[in-house]
Amino acid sequence: MFQALRHSLRRKKRPAKQQQRARRKHAHRIESLEKRMLMVANLQAMLTTEHVDLNIASDGEQWSIGPRNSSARPAIQYANDAAAMYVGAPAEMSRPVNAEYDFIGVGPGESFYLLPQHQNPDLLFLGFASGGITDSLDSYDASGESKGRVSAAVGEWIKVALSDVAHTNPDGTIGDGDLSIWQSGVFGDAKVFM
Repeated sequence: MFQALRHSLRRKKRPAKQQQRARRKHAHRIESLEKRMLMVANLQAMLTTEHVDLNIASDGEQWSIGPRNSSARPAIQYANDAAAMYVGAPAEMSRPVNAEYDFIGVGPGESFYLLPQHQNPDLLFLGFASGGITDSLDSYDASGESKGRVSAAVGEWIKVALSDVAHTNPDGTIGDGDLSIWQSGVFGDAKVFM
């Protein structure tokens, strides 16, 4: 009891500026929803744990890419701006220390989000598909450019180049970040694709 009394007396003796700072530290900020742009207002789907392919399509004149929920039966194809792919806390991990992972874009021990190369029921399982492509495209030997993923055979391949990576924060502002694509080898070595 005396310790509590001494503690409360000590608090009362603090200068007014210190008391003001302590109050400010514990103050709450109220923000009206009207000032925030809610991302989900125009979305048809929020994809969080599904098998999603970035599906490339062509109608013969124009190309498009959009998320395809391959877990749904039948699969659901969304326009590029109609579905959000969310990667949250279950995918967060710390970057390994060894220099082999410098390509990721964060320093050793810093957090980044990792999507699995084998399906995990708690995470988005992201891939690529070309379900909207006809066989009218030219064929070429992709073995040289595939870094060993494709054997030396001429086939129907699509070459896609990534020109920009952007994401939107929940408050509607444009975020920053890096994208890396790699696959773990048999002995844990990273086979970097992008």
